[in-house]
Amino acid sequence: MADTRTRLTVPETPIPPRTCLLLPIILVIAACAAPGPDADRQSSAGEARSAYLAGDYGTAAIEFQELALSQPEVADYWWFRAADAAWLAGDARRAGDFLKRSQLDRLEADDRPLARLLEVATARPPMSPIRALANLDYPPERLPEAYRGLYLKTRGQVLAAADQPYASAVERLRLADELLDPELARQNRLAVLEALQQLSVQELTRLLRRHDPEEEIYGWMALVSSAKQAVFSSQPIRAAVDAWRERFPDHPANLEAADALISSYDVSFSSPRRIALILPLSGNLASAGQSMLDGFMTAYYSGDRTGQIQVYDSQSEPSVALAMYRRAIAERVSAVVGPLDKDAVAAVILEADGSVPLLALNYPTRPVPALPGIFQFGLLPEDDARATAERMLSDGHARALVLKPNSSWGDRMGQAFVDRFEALGGVVQDVTAYAEDSVDFSPLIERVVGLDRAQQRRRELQGQLGIPLGFVPQMRPDVDALFMAARPREGRLIKPQLAFHNAGSLPVYATSHVYTGIADPIANRDLNEVRFCDAPLLLGSQSFQLDADMLRETFESASGSRLRLFAIGYDAFRILPYLDWLSGLSGDGFPGTTGQLVVNRDGQIKRRLDCAEIRSGGPRPLENNRERAGP
Repeated sequence: MADTRTRLTVPETPIPPRTCLLLPIILVIAACAAPGPDADRQSSAGEARSAYLAGDYGTAAIEFQELALSQPEVADYWWFRAADAAWLAGDARRAGDFLKRSQLDRLEADDRPLARLLEVATARPPMSPIRALANLDYPPERLPEAYRGLYLKTRGQVLAAADQPYASAVERLRLADELLDPELARQNRLAVLEALQQLSVQELTRLLRRHDPEEEIYGWMALVSSAKQAVFSSQPIRAAVDAWRERFPDHPANLEAADALISSYDVSFSSPRRIALILPLSGNLASAGQSMLDGFMTAYYSGDRTGQIQVYDSQSEPSVALAMYRRAIAERVSAVVGPLDKDAVAAVILEADGSVPLLALNYPTRPVPALPGIFQFGLLPEDDARATAERMLSDGHARALVLKPNSSWGDRMGQAFVDRFEALGGVVQDVTAYAEDSVDFSPLIERVVGLDRAQQRRRELQGQLGIPLGFVPQMRPDVDALFMAARPREGRLIKPQLAFHNAGSLPVYATSHVYTGIADPIANRDLNEVRFCDAPLLLGSQSFQLDADMLRETFESASGSRLRLFAIGYDAFRILPYLDWLSGLSGDGFPGTTGQLVVNRDGQIKRRLDCAEIRSGGPRPLENNRERAGP
């Protein structure tokens, strides 16, 4: 694999002390002071080593394989060497096969860093990001020089997979110093650009404050930030990049990255001329519909107002929503936004052919075929649980307990957390359900944190010894944090009862449902230190023209948790001009009040949420997950 060898020479890999009997006799005398092996073994080891040092890695891999088969007492070492040679020969599959036959914990300490790197590089399917980062938790200087480029490239890829684009870009810039091949250097620069494009303007702004303008990464981030700000304010992208070039004339991004950015972002955007907005303004969903309508119109009046908006009342009935959609199409609108009801969304999507752009404000209850021009955007409760799982792992907690209500909502929240947590390499030790009308959670908490088992052991020992034993409750040692799917009432009961049972030091994470959306030092005092993820507008974690407190005072439809629905309506209008463009990009996001908005291949708009910790009864934004430099 040509792109793994970034130097022309391969330094000699040291042979571990216990295999010194396999070296030629002169090395045996110098290093081992023990009887030498027979001549055949000595010769085979020498031939394999000579082939390796001569760069004949294919032959060396075969020789090391034969040594592993003929010398079972040191087979682990020879299988590792065979994997090393096979990788350098460009045969990743054989390298992986050889490595699987070696027990890496039996290798000498100096060999383990390379073995762990090869384990990540050859894993099929790829390792989870958490496990891969644990395998790469050492400096590249502990590797042979020929592998340092592979280490930095692999670590950059893993950090990107772990949704840490800033850290990925940092590793890629370190890799640049190792690359001698011009084409590999070009690919690496484009990888830096791709990673940083996944950061929002707000994230880039915060990161720029941390760096000196003379640092190379500062110039990269300034380029991407300038381009994004131009795009989302409908300014010419070329003018923004030209201004950046004047400021950074000698920056490496001038080679091809700046032109690539212009190519990606050089698009003109304008709102559709006539927009049909289909919402339930009567019936049982009227309250939600009004919140979204007010948010949508607030965004409209905050902009240039070049288009026209026609509002259609779907009356909380799927059949009416479908009829309103057909009417809007007959009236030749340029785009349709809505409906809201899940069944109505399914009916309209099945009717639509994509010729008129459709932005549904929810997700259908059943999968429906995805067509170009059809998009889905809404508040999925599961988004909160997944974001919380990512945050918990990012904070270094890889072993979790899960508490959830015994309801369909609780099942959805719990499963979403477990699926995401385990997909990223975390371990869920226990999942426990509680009754939503519970007041006393003590028996449940004792069982979850392991206190009931500790007390049982104490009773058993007392019975055996016949004497009373003291008991200091201690939480089970195999957990790092607790995830609770809970609404404010349950959260305010569970958190203090954890402290009562000597589990107060256990970090607690929740979904946004635990917070009413209104800071209250008295009502929320028992939720202090709980961490959760939510829309940036509600957390105050990003700078918008909107002010959450002002909106609540101005609009009844933006009070409490309804502000999230208001924000969905606001973002729906603002993102309309960018939908087709975003769907053609990889990972780039729109800076929304509900989160950083990314359009996937199925036309679904996914939200990347910000996270906060409750302090003094209100949310205090945390450093964003995606800015962390890794574990």
